[in-house]
Amino acid sequence: MAGTESKIVAENREEKGKQLIRKLRNAGRLPGVLSRNDGTAVEVSMDQHSFEMSLRGHGLEGRLLDVEVSGTDVGKFVLKDIQRHPVSGKVLHVDFVEVVMGHKMRSSTQLSFDGIPKGTEAGGVVEILLRDVEIECLPRHLIETLHIDISDLDIGDALTVGDIVLPADIVITTSADIATISVSAPRVKEAEEEASDEETPEGEEPAEEKAE
Repeated sequence: MAGTESKIVAENREEKGKQLIRKLRNAGRLPGVLSRNDGTAVEVSMDQHSFEMSLRGHGLEGRLLDVEVSGTDVGKFVLKDIQRHPVSGKVLHVDFVEVVMGHKMRSSTQLSFDGIPKGTEAGGVVEILLRDVEIECLPRHLIETLHIDISDLDIGDALTVGDIVLPADIVITTSADIATISVSAPRVKEAEEEASDEETPEGEEPAEEKAE
């Protein structure tokens, strides 16, 4: 499924110092940069609330974005990077890179793990090891999410990047050997220790320790 096109409305900005950027954010504007194919960069700002609503409601990763700056369409871009506040998660800065239709490009795509591994019925512990991969394709073939069926995973099983089934028009450039998800055996020893602690009354030692 090709990435859906969306539109970003921005304004040129002159603010570059930390204090000016802080003032810009306090006014509800989100700073960003448009990286052009000719090597130049355009400093822009956009409405913070509108951007975050688009990000939450529709997702912008893997989408072709028509970008308008100060009333002028400047081309098609993809979202390259989002910087967030480490505590609040608020978006602080965004980077976009221009794409050329008909030319292959690279983009980060999220992984979605669908289903419940059968190994969990026996107490297996699921661990997600990778949440996105880098793909290479033509802009019209961009996808927002790669779906992976994990319902057949049993205890001891794992899936790697090389196990991901792709459309013919897309290539993953992330190393095929990297694990994406695994199902491990339950930590029996820890569970037994917790059970032992619960059975021993507070302030008393286990019987075998008293014997010593």
